[in-house]
Amino acid sequence: MTFLLRRRAALLSTIYNIGDDVEQQEFTMTAMVQQPAGDKAVPGLMAVLFLEDNENDFELARIHLEKLKLQNPVYRVRNADDLMAYLHGAREYHNRSKYPFPAVIVIDQRLPKTSGLDVQALLRASLKFRTIPIIAISSPERIAALQSAVKLGADGYLTKPFQAGEFARHSLNLKLPLQFAQAAD
Repeated sequence: MTFLLRRRAALLSTIYNIGDDVEQQEFTMTAMVQQPAGDKAVPGLMAVLFLEDNENDFELARIHLEKLKLQNPVYRVRNADDLMAYLHGAREYHNRSKYPFPAVIVIDQRLPKTSGLDVQALLRASLKFRTIPIIAISSPERIAALQSAVKLGADGYLTKPFQAGEFARHSLNLKLPLQFAQAAD
């Protein structure tokens, strides 16, 4: 299984051209990045990055993160190409003060062109990105796929729509560098 996963990751790294030399990167897809709601994010914090093709699912997730009073910026990319550009600081993501490196990547397992498992394999095979925590996310009827994601290296999983408390438990268990505002007394 590990051999097949490495071969798959090698193939995907060739397709997405994620070698160590960022100057040789070519990215052709257009991106859609969601800014933090109301620019409430505290500067200097690592981001929560969603790889999610469905805008409604992402907006619902943002609402739940706002309930937690998350101070970290929350961004969304729609496909693997945009994810790799974000991670490399390429294209419109070159400004790390605007697009900070992610503390965690939340990966939808059902994407239009590339599966979440393929993206996860690609990240785990990369020397640069293999240590970034990954949380797999999908619908409750795809629980077997989520469990497979964990077996193949995801650090946890959530079912859609996740609740704020579930994300908070994962962030504590994974010791993610996330900052939450104190509730006013």
